[in-house]
Amino acid sequence: MSRSDARSATRKVRLNLLKRFVVEENGQDLIEYAFLAAALATAGMLALNAIGPAVGVTYSTWLSPTTGAPALWEPSAPWTSAGS
Repeated sequence: MSRSDARSATRKVRLNLLKRFVVEENGQDLIEYAFLAAALATAGMLALNAIGPAVGVTYSTWLSPTTGAPALWEPSAPWTSAGS
């Protein structure tokens, strides 16, 4: 077999594979699910990166003794007994 025959055979195999890839639909649903999973993962990552700092700021203000929940809670006066 000459070199040109080998190239021609390789070219035919590649064209046949390309034609089968374009025409056949086997595995199409798996590729679609992979794209869907990648899109959801990207959206989730972007959402967590956007929400994370806001959650941190909110928790830090809740725990602050001057502006958060501890500043809003004032204990009532202590109970005293009637006899004292």
